[in-house]
Amino acid sequence: MSYRHTANACRLVSCACPAFVTDGEGPTDTSQGCNDPASRALLPRTSMGVNCKHQAARPVYRLCRLDHRQAPVRHRRSRTRGVEEPLSNQTSRRNAIKILATGVAAPGAAQALNSPAAASSSDQGDIQVTQFGARGDGTADDTAAFERAIRAASEQGRKLRIPAGRYRITRTLTINRGIRIEGDGVEHSIILAASGKGRPAIHVEAKTTDSIMGFALSGIRLLGAVANNPCDGIRLSTAGNGAAIHQTTLRDIHIVNTGTGIALAGVVYRSCFENISVTGQVTRYGFYCDAGFEDVTYNSFRDLEVTDVRSGAYAYWIHSSFSNFTNLTADGCCYFQSFGGSIRNLAIETISAEKPPSKIAIQLNQVQIADCLNLIGVDPRKCSTGIHVLGQALSLRALRFVAPQPNQAIMFDAASEGTLSGVYMDRAVSRIEDYTPAETLERWNIQAAQAVTRPRRPR
Repeated sequence: MSYRHTANACRLVSCACPAFVTDGEGPTDTSQGCNDPASRALLPRTSMGVNCKHQAARPVYRLCRLDHRQAPVRHRRSRTRGVEEPLSNQTSRRNAIKILATGVAAPGAAQALNSPAAASSSDQGDIQVTQFGARGDGTADDTAAFERAIRAASEQGRKLRIPAGRYRITRTLTINRGIRIEGDGVEHSIILAASGKGRPAIHVEAKTTDSIMGFALSGIRLLGAVANNPCDGIRLSTAGNGAAIHQTTLRDIHIVNTGTGIALAGVVYRSCFENISVTGQVTRYGFYCDAGFEDVTYNSFRDLEVTDVRSGAYAYWIHSSFSNFTNLTADGCCYFQSFGGSIRNLAIETISAEKPPSKIAIQLNQVQIADCLNLIGVDPRKCSTGIHVLGQALSLRALRFVAPQPNQAIMFDAASEGTLSGVYMDRAVSRIEDYTPAETLERWNIQAAQAVTRPRRPR
């Protein structure tokens, strides 16, 4: 056999029948006719395609566009004309594009596209928790059904869907594989969690030498069903040497009435937490990473909210090095530790707790860059200090304090150093020089901050 390369495909030249002229997508438009002149004479003038009368006893070959490798294509016998047609000739990419563009189906294409085999792979591949007995009526215990569905999704590598409903869960749902779980949205797919005080409703756990990669959870509301002894929301943790959780995505989640909304422990890296709100009675932490902390790094926290933080509880208490925090809001105290990390657009709007856990509204430990920090209506009787900074080579920019406001807007740790620029205060407060040692101030470059510092005389 010989090949002739054209702009569209490499064509088989020596075949006598035009049905054999194929490209990488299947038979070409046979109106081009046979490539063999002797065979063309055998064809009726009205048909230059698979209806030709030329006997085609040889197998047809599909030619790869890239490396010319050949793959046999099975044939079937036409009941009406007695000629062989490739099975792949039912719907070509060309016909499919024509249908999408014009709405007119080529012969045989509409039937193929409307067949069950043409259904989308996502419709065919998803697992529904209702298939395993979950009722979603808010009364029946759906825990066992969820466990069976999670096991099936883990074994088969398929997405697990939670249709609209109210699903009652009475113990922790443990996940050990990187599956995808998707609900119909926070207003529709609701999990009523009663897994026990301090126990998470959902626990993604990697054990010794296990690596959970690509776990994703989205589109659900997790509602703590026991007000007095609330369970926790979602926990990601590792146990044992070599265990890791990475490239995880938690997105579009609403967590209500839990002790701790989301907790990280062990080795969790390169993961994304986006558009998550933790509300209701937050009795311990909104977002938490400290106990069991080993290597939580390179993560992204974006568009998060923690409200109704109760006495003694923190909105955020997170250790996550080299991580980015963007667009965060809260009504409680916060602590961030992130070597080489950044915080952009953080707003603390009042302190809702009667007795907050700290007299400092925001604590920054080794956070390299902090931009646009806003303290709005923070009662100085609850938090006397607005922002406490610890670390070296730091950059604090665009800070705004809206009355009422802490008496000490910014406090530098004795060993800290960096740059502070752009501070706005609604009302006059104590100057930084009034409570900061001179040797500490010498290590800070302060600009555009007359609201909190006195102008320095040139040396």
